[in-house]
Amino acid sequence: MLPIIVFTFTACWYYTSSKNAIASQQLVQIYAQLNSDIHDSNSNDFSPLAMIAVLTALQLISGLVISWLLHFFLSGGCRDGRTLLLPDTWNKTGGLPIGSLHFFGCLCTNMGFAFGSASVVQVIKLLEPIETLLLAAIFNIYFFRKPHGITWKKAFSVVIIVLGTSMLLVQKGIGKHVNLYSVIFALCSGLAMAARNVVKKRNLFLASTKGNNIKGINSGFYGWKTAAINGLVNFSSVTAVAAIPASIFLVSAEIIGSSQIEGSIVIWMLKSAGKPGTEAVFFHGLYNMFSIAVLTLISAQSHSLLNVGKRIFNVLSVAIVFREPITRNGYFGLCLAAFGGILYTYGSDTVIFRVFRNITRGRNQKRIIIFMLVLFSIFSLIINKNGIDDNLKGVDNYSPKSYIDNGMLDYSNALDDNQNSGYFPLTLPVTDSSEIISLTQPIMNSNAKQTGLVETKKSSKYLVWMFPFPPPLNWYKSLSSIEETIICAYSYACTEFKGYSRINLRELTIGTYFYNYIHDHAYHKIRHTKDFPYHIQAITMLALLQNEPGSCVRTLGGENEFCDNSQHQSYDPYASVFLNSTNYPYPYLGGNENTDKNHVPLVLRSMFASENFAIWGAEDIPFSFMSTGGYNSGEDVQSYASATWLPFISEIRSKDVALVDYTGYYIANSFLGEGAMTLHESDYGNMRNVSMISIYSTEKSISAMEEYLRRYTKDVEAFGARSTLTDRVMKGKKIKSYFSACLTLTTDMQGAVLADQAEYYIQNEILKPNTRKLPSPQEKTKIVLVDVVDRKVVPDSVWNSENAIHFRADIKGTYKDCGTKMGRYGYSYKLLSTYANQAKVIITSRIHVGLPAAAMGVPVIFIEAANGGLPGGKQRVGRVEGLLDIFHRVEPLHGKNWTFGDLSGKIPPNVGNHLADRYRASFWHRLKKTHFYEDNARTFGMIPLQRLGQKNIMKGIKENFHFVLSTGDLCWQTQRAIEHVFFFHPNSRVFVHSNVIQPADLQVFVESGYDLVVQQYDADSLIEDVFLKLPINKSHVPFLLLWKYGGVFVSKNTLITKEIHDDTEEGLVLEEDGSLALANFNKGSKNIVDHLKLVWLHKPSWNVTVLAEGDTVKCAEDVTWTLEELDSNLAVSLHPSGFSSINILIDTTCYKVVEEICIFCDELHWEY
Repeated sequence: MLPIIVFTFTACWYYTSSKNAIASQQLVQIYAQLNSDIHDSNSNDFSPLAMIAVLTALQLISGLVISWLLHFFLSGGCRDGRTLLLPDTWNKTGGLPIGSLHFFGCLCTNMGFAFGSASVVQVIKLLEPIETLLLAAIFNIYFFRKPHGITWKKAFSVVIIVLGTSMLLVQKGIGKHVNLYSVIFALCSGLAMAARNVVKKRNLFLASTKGNNIKGINSGFYGWKTAAINGLVNFSSVTAVAAIPASIFLVSAEIIGSSQIEGSIVIWMLKSAGKPGTEAVFFHGLYNMFSIAVLTLISAQSHSLLNVGKRIFNVLSVAIVFREPITRNGYFGLCLAAFGGILYTYGSDTVIFRVFRNITRGRNQKRIIIFMLVLFSIFSLIINKNGIDDNLKGVDNYSPKSYIDNGMLDYSNALDDNQNSGYFPLTLPVTDSSEIISLTQPIMNSNAKQTGLVETKKSSKYLVWMFPFPPPLNWYKSLSSIEETIICAYSYACTEFKGYSRINLRELTIGTYFYNYIHDHAYHKIRHTKDFPYHIQAITMLALLQNEPGSCVRTLGGENEFCDNSQHQSYDPYASVFLNSTNYPYPYLGGNENTDKNHVPLVLRSMFASENFAIWGAEDIPFSFMSTGGYNSGEDVQSYASATWLPFISEIRSKDVALVDYTGYYIANSFLGEGAMTLHESDYGNMRNVSMISIYSTEKSISAMEEYLRRYTKDVEAFGARSTLTDRVMKGKKIKSYFSACLTLTTDMQGAVLADQAEYYIQNEILKPNTRKLPSPQEKTKIVLVDVVDRKVVPDSVWNSENAIHFRADIKGTYKDCGTKMGRYGYSYKLLSTYANQAKVIITSRIHVGLPAAAMGVPVIFIEAANGGLPGGKQRVGRVEGLLDIFHRVEPLHGKNWTFGDLSGKIPPNVGNHLADRYRASFWHRLKKTHFYEDNARTFGMIPLQRLGQKNIMKGIKENFHFVLSTGDLCWQTQRAIEHVFFFHPNSRVFVHSNVIQPADLQVFVESGYDLVVQQYDADSLIEDVFLKLPINKSHVPFLLLWKYGGVFVSKNTLITKEIHDDTEEGLVLEEDGSLALANFNKGSKNIVDHLKLVWLHKPSWNVTVLAEGDTVKCAEDVTWTLEELDSNLAVSLHPSGFSSINILIDTTCYKVVEEICIFCDELHWEY
């Protein structure tokens, strides 16, 4: 009977212990998820101490209560043993140290769960016998005055335990959670528990020397019930002391609170956190109770053996629940640790023989059952079909370096700060037959209902195709099943498939080793050129497997399915520019066709001949050139801006012959100056694949290209001029153009981790993203100075600051690898990385330093020389004309000197952020017309743009604007009216009230970062009691909306021409037909009711110019016609009929009102 009881209690002990570890880990993950939902994605605000303190306290208190209840139940039939606590419980040299160490050990165990994982803690706690051995030796020598007691066999067992534990920790399933904090807390936990045991042993020794009759706890000395009571008394005594500091921590944590939890942490843990919270609290006490129960029935030595088995059982249980595959090396390490534990427990000369003799000869049946129990537990878990054995395939050659991380904290450096990027985590809108899916979590923002967002779609099987071309025809076999979700990055590639899904890779890869590769895809496109789509295919498949445990993936058209991401953990896209040097997972590509030298199916390679995507720049440059003059890294920065929008890069072309004999896609973002692009008649046929989007040219170069530019602007689109000088020259030649600013304003990089040992900062090597964490925006302290033309205007305290980093934009011949392509692009990438993740502020006289830095949200102080000179030439030639208003400026020539102090405080955002937002919106509006560029932007999480101007608070102006639109109102005139609102009120919210217009119809505003909401309305529901007796009709809907919401109503024909302030008087202006042109009322204003009663006919002090049809035509077509009151009025309302058919000529009044005030300025509605 006894073996059955032992077996049952031991099983309960193992089960409750593993449940405690699993529930504690789940609770920590829930808490960490709260943090990621509340704070920015890379916030460092995650601190688990308050939650862990509460958890530890509740565990100890609940354990104490359970032990007392059991004590009361068991002692009811005994005459002795009724004392709840030992006599020396509160003794300073006895119970107090033991209880305090117990509390500290429990706290550190839970902190280990928070910073690592339950498996890491359980593995490291296998080292607890070693810590006990060392502490016991110290006590033996210094307190007991006897030999240290370390035998060679115990030392040998220590080596075996350490070896086995190390093999477990470095294998990827568990090793990916190992970090400094998890190791420290797990070791401290083991050390505290070992110290507790040693101190307790010391107390027993001292008591025995005083003649006290000390007996063991187990039933060898007492009956099992008395032994159980004694065990409970021992446990209660220790726990009662531990509960005191725990209660202090509990009260403190409740008072201070947690930024992640509203209200009481205790209530959250026991109620809101659900099952993991209650299980983490109560199973802790239960597993201690079962441990004591087993100890009352067997010897201490056998109990110690079972304790080793319990650790192993926990490691395996946690690995199964959290899907942490254990390799063969891991299993071997587990067995080594178990063997070392057994050897340590028995420790005699004949330990191995004794164990096997007992098993083979049938002696000591109790120990046989216990030993078999441990083996059975391990064996049953290994062969479990739903367990971890299937994960062993293909990992024999696994490298200790783990390149994918699932940890909550380890990769917080990979999470970009939304303030410094064009990324806002958001599921993208449904377009055509595709839908966007997010696989980390459903992410819905405040505009979700208005922007057509869809909730996360879950699937266990995925067909992945991330190439920009359709699969080869001979791959159209076994394409998909009903259970499979087709993920396709590019619409052009999946026109044959209905219902495919798109994916936001930046969101998908958050917290993984690949996040930096996705975020800084422009750099890696240049590194990997045509191999880049292969890396994206592999990263997508691996990230899906990692984020969706239990899912399976295969390449669209491929025959092989993959359900285990552990097979290719050594794949590292950062390792090399060559595909076959990255441990690429070639099996993912599928197919049985012949392969090239890199094992890529040739049928896939052949796709890349169908389309080309080029940037301008240079490959390797002769050292003779670099050593004499150097190279301006700003050229490569402009190349990055183009690469950002391309699916991949097939070639790099010199900008002066970029279009010669070229038939692919090309984004022209360049400085031409006096030089012109060479063009042949045959090159005109590729015009529609060329985006002339951001170019600086002088009259000389424009004249040389004039025929091409006229044809281009007539057949394709207007010319995007990077300088207002270029725009004036183009307009002077009557060639359609607009001022676009520079495409580098769309730069969005997280930046690389750089080493910090080099004498000159730029010489530091680019490290892999898991090397160390990047600083948060609040931790960025560097003052980065690049090519400042006038040293005297910068204070010495800034120039010589310990936080100052000085760079040159020019790459000199002395720079390592200066002549190679990646040497040069690496230089510019280091500069951009420093701006993105180190710079508190940039001080420069280079526009291609200032513009990308401003795009990443970094304040820029632009220094101009008194003589008008800049590092790249004279400013007065106009090459930077129109660009400098984005920055803070120091202009000695105009008496504008340094006003920024020593830069020790907070640096205000760039003064021209709203300008930059308009330019960025215009770039997106134009580039999205090319499906490759739009799909690329959505795939890499570039859209929606995050508006930089959100930091530039405009106080005292109206925030809510209303349009009421119906069928037929979707036209460019309506869009311009909305643009005018955002032009003067960029941080406002525009409500479009309509029962027919869909959010997707005006989605471009939301994609550009503006706050526009499309919502339906019910006129009857808007009629409140105050309106019941009034003759309300359809024309009164704007008044009802203003009564309910307050703000400014604007008609689709009315164009706001200045800011409308909060203190603007209530009132309205009517159009010629009596309908509302513009109205301003506060929420619930009595004046609205009085107006509808026709008793309030007040004329406001402000006015709106309302043009009749004839004046509207003159405004648009007569350059001599003027509007004198234009500067004083709030808006201009054009005649509906005239505005709908308007033909605007350049330099007319309507040109200035309608066209020059714009957000999407690339869309021209004027003629010469």
